[in-house]
Amino acid sequence: MGAELGSIMPPVTQSVFLSASLVNVDPDAVVNVAYFTVGGAGILTCLYVAFLFVKTKSLPEDLIPKEKVMSILKKDWMTLIPLTVLIVLVVLRAGFNIDLVTMAIGPLLNMLSGVKILKGLSNLIVASIIIVTLLSFCHPKVYKQGWDVLKTGLKNVKTSIGISCSCGLMLGAFYAAGQIEAVKEFALRLNASVLKLGGSAFAQSLGKVGDEVPCVQDAEYFRDAFLAVQELINKGLVLAGHDISAGGLITTLLEMCFANVEGGMEINLDKMKEQDLIKILFAENPGIVIQISNKHKEEVKKILEDAGVGYIKIGTPTDERHILVSKDDATYQFGVDYMRDVWYSSSYLLDRKQSMNGCAKKRFENYKMQPLDLVFRPEFKGKLSQYNLDPNRRTPTGIRAAIIREKGTNGEREMAYSLYLAGFDVKDVTMTDLISGRETLEDVNMVVYCGGFSNSDVLGSAKGWAGAFLFNPKAKEALDKFYAREDTLSLGVCNGCQLMMELGLITPDHEKKGKMLHNDSHKFESTFIGLTIPTNRSVMFGSLSGSKLGIWVAHGEGKFSLPYDEDRYNVVAKYTYDEYPGNPNGSDYSVAALASADGRHLAIMPHLERSIFPWQNGYYPENRIHNDEVTPWIEAFVNARKWVEEKTNKR
Repeated sequence: MGAELGSIMPPVTQSVFLSASLVNVDPDAVVNVAYFTVGGAGILTCLYVAFLFVKTKSLPEDLIPKEKVMSILKKDWMTLIPLTVLIVLVVLRAGFNIDLVTMAIGPLLNMLSGVKILKGLSNLIVASIIIVTLLSFCHPKVYKQGWDVLKTGLKNVKTSIGISCSCGLMLGAFYAAGQIEAVKEFALRLNASVLKLGGSAFAQSLGKVGDEVPCVQDAEYFRDAFLAVQELINKGLVLAGHDISAGGLITTLLEMCFANVEGGMEINLDKMKEQDLIKILFAENPGIVIQISNKHKEEVKKILEDAGVGYIKIGTPTDERHILVSKDDATYQFGVDYMRDVWYSSSYLLDRKQSMNGCAKKRFENYKMQPLDLVFRPEFKGKLSQYNLDPNRRTPTGIRAAIIREKGTNGEREMAYSLYLAGFDVKDVTMTDLISGRETLEDVNMVVYCGGFSNSDVLGSAKGWAGAFLFNPKAKEALDKFYAREDTLSLGVCNGCQLMMELGLITPDHEKKGKMLHNDSHKFESTFIGLTIPTNRSVMFGSLSGSKLGIWVAHGEGKFSLPYDEDRYNVVAKYTYDEYPGNPNGSDYSVAALASADGRHLAIMPHLERSIFPWQNGYYPENRIHNDEVTPWIEAFVNARKWVEEKTNKR
């Protein structure tokens, strides 16, 4: 038992001190627990093994004691003193927090703990072993044969002592130089760089979970990497980027290609230390893939290196519609369009349970066949100065517009700013104001009905809002007088569009009124799509004729159901594609916006007020996104202001 404890405790001490130092933890508490648990387990194991041995086998004659146990103990009881003292010291220290050693040699331990290289000797249990070892020399046999004991002991443990001294001196040197944190950081980064598949989408696709998952081992390094990438983005050095997350590196590379309809990548992974290609492609360790131009590569390299962020060049774009991955003379080809269908198939299967009228199948068939195709008129410069607009304007212009709100509308702030930027003085009018007579609309030349969900769409989109006008005399009178004037404009967006159609404000002369119905998919559609502005007779969109612009939609009842042929309507905007999802609601003739016959009043389902700045758009031309201050949609609001100026002579 003594031999077992003597052989196991030195390596326990070494491993505890080494690991505790690397993670910058005080080793004393760890050693206490380790000695108590490992030592106790060792004793129990020895007793158990001895019991089994005696029970199952007969001892050789030379091992059978000639004397009784009590007789042996009575004669050689002193040999148990060191082990007994050690056990008592360990139990009292680790189990009851009684430090007999500190009481005896406290000043000496304090001196040792002050010398970093000798700090390990100050641990109370280590000190206990030293004391017990010295105590053993009090025994006559040990005392008389002390040199032989030391010589034999040193010979048997010289390797262990060498390792202990080397580790102690090395760690002491790191501590003394203040570099132990660097050792810790290096060890953490070594562990963080190991690719792990536990919990990955790849593992789950095989019906497994795994037991080793990637995580952020070093929060400071993660922060440095994030800030370095932000610096690259702010300096305009990143052309494209994607984080490595669900699906791993191969999914990241494919998704970077899915956003385009042309091109692919050639990837070489020879610089990756990991040899397992499955781990390289499917592990979800945190990382980022960025695309940069050749002319900026030295600048990017310097920024990353200055931040201490590791990186590897893995490939280049190619005109071919595939991703070629090579590793150690082996090449694997992934067809981008084929893999995109595979990637999208799970969404299609889910969509089938949510969409109606075959829209899930249409989306799956058309999603990659309807790219955004933007066309700006040559006259558009993208600058506020082109329209003489000043975002810092604080003086009124005298051109007044009102935003009319009902309970549940929610787009008034974006709309108010769009009107203000275009040169309007904007006032807020609620339905309560109109119903009570506090507002009559006599002092405004333009009204805008905003998007949202008035009355929570309980009676259908804008049905309750329309009723508030139709069944409240003062509100109805204000509305009728406003539309009877020849110097007025109106705009209805989304919920406001539904209101204008419900009130018949766009086609007042039609016997059969158009309706706004539920989307064909019977789902709320929220997406960034393309609109085509045909040649049209409208105040706001007339100058945009021929444009193809991106815009946001967000509605559940956006389908224009029109009882007459298309030529009976003043269509001022159409969805660029006739089929779903490019036409997100199934509107007749792909209509997105209608205007009155005289072009003064416009009802549109998409949200132009949410698309007036390039940064608001889901997609914007690459050659303009950093230069344009506004998008062509601002021109619609400017056109409205100019029209009012001409009608009221308020230039």
